[in-house]
Amino acid sequence: MHTEKIRNRLVALCYSIYPKKISALLLKSDSELHIFLKKNRLDHYFALKYDKESKLIAEYKNYKLKIANSLRILRKKLKNNRFIVIKTLSSYPHVTSDLDIVVEKADTAVKFKNIPLPIAYDISHQISWTGDEEISHNFIWSNTENSEFAGIKILVPNQKLDILIRSAHLPFEQAEIRLGELLHIFNQMKNINWSIVSEEAILNSWPKTFIRTKNFFAEIHHKLFFEKNYLVFPHKLPLSDLALALIEKKAWQKLWGGRYVIKHRLGI
Repeated sequence: MHTEKIRNRLVALCYSIYPKKISALLLKSDSELHIFLKKNRLDHYFALKYDKESKLIAEYKNYKLKIANSLRILRKKLKNNRFIVIKTLSSYPHVTSDLDIVVEKADTAVKFKNIPLPIAYDISHQISWTGDEEISHNFIWSNTENSEFAGIKILVPNQKLDILIRSAHLPFEQAEIRLGELLHIFNQMKNINWSIVSEEAILNSWPKTFIRTKNFFAEIHHKLFFEKNYLVFPHKLPLSDLALALIEKKAWQKLWGGRYVIKHRLGI
């Protein structure tokens, strides 16, 4: 069994992202801690909080520098072309594999898709994982807010847009949710006008998928904060939900690609 100290630290770390105390069991033994933190993108945050000697501190500082320098280059290259940073940043420090950027026009995305940056990046004029928009252009650019990263002023999604992006990413691409991102989502959900967000999902032809994803979040929330059973993270979305999402969106080309998710789930 894991020690009370480790559990308390993990629960406190999660509480600092979303202020509600976890009751579920997340670890079965002490030895699981580091791999659990890494899988759930909580390892760098844990080090910043509790282990100042960890090599992860330097790793995070290097990542932060790469992101900052990449944003400076993008601002210089894009000039008067507005861009939004999506999914990369959230309510706690963590490391991502790339930088996700959305611009207003398709030709802008094409023109600047190969800028040499310190970190890998993806630039697009729309938000889509199915070949068709999951969120409309008008909704995207009507739901941004000003933010700052390492002293650099940027545009990021407001709460409504952020929730919608992450709610679409899960069934159409991600297939599972890390604990860190889930806690960020719960924190974003607190003041959401659900009717506005739901209307956007209806407009873009995935209302049933949106409802299933919302219910999925509600179910995990109850298990995480009101039950004491062991809960596995990253937490997987049911395969049936993934298939129904692609069918609703008529993303037939992705159904074939879904075999990789199935093989991964089965461990083959």
